[in-house]
Amino acid sequence: QLTKRLGVVEINVVAHGGYSDLKDFLRFLETNVRVFNVQSYGFVAKRIEKTGNMSYNLSIQFDAYYQES
Repeated sequence: QLTKRLGVVEINVVAHGGYSDLKDFLRFLETNVRVFNVQSYGFVAKRIEKTGNMSYNLSIQFDAYYQES
C-alpha cells in the first residue's frame, strides 16, 4: 500500500524572548518540511520597567501532520 494515513498532533507553545527570536521561530514553522497549521496565536509586548527594554510573549496553538507507518 503506497498511500498512508495522516496523523495530527495538536501542539501548544508559549515562548518568551526577543522580537527577532520569536520571528525566527515563526519562520521555522512556515518553512519547515513538516506541515503545520496554525489554529490560534497571541502576541503581547511589554516594557521592562528597570531597563526600559521590550519583552515579548507568544502563545501559539498549531497542528502538526505526520504520515502514519
